[in-house]
Amino acid sequence: MTCDRWTDDDDLDCYLECRDFRVRSEFEHAAHQLTAIPPSKPLPSNRAVWLLILAGCVVVDALVVLGIIAVLEWRS
Repeated sequence: MTCDRWTDDDDLDCYLECRDFRVRSEFEHAAHQLTAIPPSKPLPSNRAVWLLILAGCVVVDALVVLGIIAVLEWRS
């Protein structure tokens, strides 16, 4: 059964049922593909790794603040 288009002579209910079936089957296929993805690796539990991540965030934040201050001083 094709349900790409319909005319006034076709049965609208049949068309809608066909479209619903196609959407449902595409959704089920996508859901199946998502469940086939293996789980991600756990987050690092090493304390040194977390300290490095935190230090990187602090450095980036400091650079952003310095950039904002430089722009504000440049505009005044």
